[in-house]
Amino acid sequence: MDIGKKIRIIRKQKNISPKQISDKLGVSLNAYHKKETGQSQINVSELETISKVLEVPIQEIVSDNDKYCNLNNTFNDHAAGFVFHNLSEKINDTKDEIIASLKRENANKQEIIDLLKDKLAKLEKKE
Repeated sequence: MDIGKKIRIIRKQKNISPKQISDKLGVSLNAYHKKETGQSQINVSELETISKVLEVPIQEIVSDNDKYCNLNNTFNDHAAGFVFHNLSEKINDTKDEIIASLKRENANKQEIIDLLKDKLAKLEKKE
């Protein structure tokens, strides 16, 4: 199944009209129809917008397994590589941001633990 067909199936399951997606993409209904039917390629930015409108991860749209579709049916090899390269960069950037955030959160919690240990030690000394 190609990406356009996959998008159409998800869109219909979620009762989203083609017009709603074409409006979000800023393209005509006819231009959007060409994307769903595979007559026109979907770029990374459009794929991100469509995934947000459909409220599904991009991976659900582009995944290459039985449940999902095959990128090569819509994109040529170069475009597919470009999409995956960009997605991979975004995933790595997001991963790095999450890791940094978790490290800050851990440091804050460690400070709280240290303060509580100090308070506990002071209370134990008073007894």
